[in-house]
Amino acid sequence: MHPPNPQVNPYPRALLARTTAPPSIYYFSPVSTSGPPGQRRMAYLQPENIPSRNDLPDRLQQVARAFRDLVADEVTVWLERTGDGEGDALRREFHAADSGATRSTTEPYLVVLDPESGIAVVETPAPSRRRRSAARRIAPGTLQVEISRRARELRKGLDAGPIRDLPVVHVEALPEVTRAELPAGTAGRVLSREDFAPGALRPALQSLIGGRSLPLNAAQETEARVTVKPSIRIGGEQRLMFRPPDDEETVRALDRRQERLAEHLGGGYRLIRGVAGSGKTLVLTHRAKHFATLLPQWRILLLCYNRALANALDNEVGAVPNVEAMTVDTLASRLLTAAGLPRDHDGRRATDDDYERW
Repeated sequence: MHPPNPQVNPYPRALLARTTAPPSIYYFSPVSTSGPPGQRRMAYLQPENIPSRNDLPDRLQQVARAFRDLVADEVTVWLERTGDGEGDALRREFHAADSGATRSTTEPYLVVLDPESGIAVVETPAPSRRRRSAARRIAPGTLQVEISRRARELRKGLDAGPIRDLPVVHVEALPEVTRAELPAGTAGRVLSREDFAPGALRPALQSLIGGRSLPLNAAQETEARVTVKPSIRIGGEQRLMFRPPDDEETVRALDRRQERLAEHLGGGYRLIRGVAGSGKTLVLTHRAKHFATLLPQWRILLLCYNRALANALDNEVGAVPNVEAMTVDTLASRLLTAAGLPRDHDGRRATDDDYERW
């Protein structure tokens, strides 16, 4: 999956990219696991590297690290950005030079889903008013407006489904500020330094959301995740291709591990290994569509060896204008044609069907 290239070769970067660096290898099974028995379970971050990303403010990294280390793993934490921030970040991950010297005009924040209480859209404001104008990359107050808009959008999405009563709130996280140091009359919901102590963070978050209630069941949690990230929904041809549903009314989506692999692997070579039925092909098609949505100027090619699989992939991504699926043999045939090289076999011109049979 690479950006467009003006050379004659229709997919030059796919074939000519450097292959000296070993790929990162990811393993997963059909059943999501939280780690070995006895290992302390931590909140699930999307992406996993929020606490260490150098393109995020220190305070947001600190808050994400606290959620990861102090909150149970059934809680999911997403990194989101205002405007086209996700596309900008993805372009930087693949080609830093493509981003140029223009400073980003987007601002990051967190969306937290706690199945026992609800959803919090978490802002991590700059540590002081003096630093606010320098630290913020958008005008003061704009982020609050954007977060309020995002919270209303989530509320509207939940109201359209079966979990209408799930709360959605806007929370400010101030891990260096004690309650005593908060300005008098501080409005809204705030997580202060005391709330980031071990054992205190999740109860404090649940209290701000509206208190602990009966946890969502698996289907309801999937509905909530799809409301936050509609792109993870499995629908249309995918429902038939990957996992025929017993109940047509059940919403199906990537699980959290598949979502992380599909949307948050970053640039470079990646090798995903898993047993049959673990969702490797599902991750591939979602990753392609994720890139196509955020980077519409790119041309994305899905390759496989089997024509039946190529047809199935094409059915899934065929409606996406900048994604194409084909077999390796079909690509080889097209490259020969584009280069003006003969494709003769037994005294006649070879066809794509010949390459499939060979």
